[in-house]
Amino acid sequence: MAVLKRSELTHPPPLLRALRVWRPRGAYRSDIGAALTTLVATASMLTVRDALDVLDVALVFLLLTFTVALIAGSRPAVIAAVLSFLSFDFFFIRPFQTFAVEREHHVLALFVFLGIAIVTGQLVARVRTRTEVAEREQRRTALLYKLNAALISDLSLDPILSTIVEQVVHVYGAHQCRILLRGSGEDLVIRSVFPPTGGHDIDR
Repeated sequence: MAVLKRSELTHPPPLLRALRVWRPRGAYRSDIGAALTTLVATASMLTVRDALDVLDVALVFLLLTFTVALIAGSRPAVIAAVLSFLSFDFFFIRPFQTFAVEREHHVLALFVFLGIAIVTGQLVARVRTRTEVAEREQRRTALLYKLNAALISDLSLDPILSTIVEQVVHVYGAHQCRILLRGSGEDLVIRSVFPPTGGHDIDR
């Protein structure tokens, strides 16, 4: 059975602290995905640029921003909106391949597009976040119901702990959940783990 001293929990080794600092970089994957999606949409429309009206291009970029907001969230949606604005001006507003604008009303159209794209993208991202929160609360309610049922049925401690770790994995999407209880002295031991195939070593 794996054992870990309490001092090792409060003062993790330098390697673990370095890994914790490095880990958040994965959050930028959504930003890169939003940028690449915008570039792909721009390249696709360039192949039929002569057949597209300014309104057509604006609607495509708006739909792209909505989709990014719905899938990836708020910040990637802003990135998609800004890149769409720049691509719109550079590739689809005459004169092409410059940020100069030939017609004055196109200037207003560009900035109106940018404002609509950012605002609606944020609204869609907010709806997405609220939906995720509501689903998470629903799963938590189901977890509490199962735990309550386990307590009422007069189960012993081990089945109750097994139910807790299993439901935590299902509710929060964790790879594994463990419950640590104090053993002899200041040592902590794993009392319950789910799924059991992930090993019983305590991460430091």
